[in-house]
Amino acid sequence: MRKGLVVIIILILLIAGGYYYYTSLLRLKFDLSGARVASVGLTGAVIIFELRISNPNPIPVFLPSAEFDIFVNGEYLGRGTTTSLTIAPNSDRVLEVPISFSYAGLLQSVVELIKGKGTVDIQISGQIRIVIVNIPFSISQRVSLR
Repeated sequence: MRKGLVVIIILILLIAGGYYYYTSLLRLKFDLSGARVASVGLTGAVIIFELRISNPNPIPVFLPSAEFDIFVNGEYLGRGTTTSLTIAPNSDRVLEVPISFSYAGLLQSVVELIKGKGTVDIQISGQIRIVIVNIPFSISQRVSLR
């Protein structure tokens, strides 16, 4: 009888802790803090996107991995991924994610942006992968490259 009660209490604590951690992940905030041209070649370029992740929670949050698609003015530019990272409680972390792409098929506005002219709308949509749960996130922002 006593052993069964201990098992039930442990299960309740595990479920409550898992739920609290899951809701902590849902409170993370994502935004694009900047973008810059890293290199320009004859057939393509590399842009580094600075992705800021804010953790407003009183506990650290571990992210095993995230993957996301980046669109410029509605046009698919590429796919980014992150490695595992921990974000301290009540703090931000900026990830630099390089995206390589070919000029073929890109809109003129993207090419002009790479040359350093104007601003564009960036949309990032993806998901954080945690064991069997995927938590979606999205960012939509107007930026100019530096």
